[in-house]
Amino acid sequence: MLDLHTHHKRCGHAYGDLEDYVQEAILRGLPILGVTDHSPYFYSHENQPYKQLAMSITEFDVYMEEAVRLKRIYQGQIEVL
Repeated sequence: MLDLHTHHKRCGHAYGDLEDYVQEAILRGLPILGVTDHSPYFYSHENQPYKQLAMSITEFDVYMEEAVRLKRIYQGQIEVL
C-alpha cells in the first residue's frame, strides 16, 4: 500500500504540513508517500489568483525545499517521492 496523491495546507483546500503527512504515513506503515499538491498558476501576474485551488508562486520554492528535506530526514523509514 502507498499514497501517491496528497494535498497540504498550501493548496488552500487541505490541512497540515508536509511533515504531518510523512509522519502519519510512517505510523500507518506506508513504504512510499508521494508529495503532491496543486502548483501555482505561474502564468498569472498575481501571486495566488485562486487561493482555494493552488499554492502561491512565492511558496513554491519553499515547498520544493521542504519536500527534499523531508525525503532526506526520513530516508530509511519511508520513500518520499
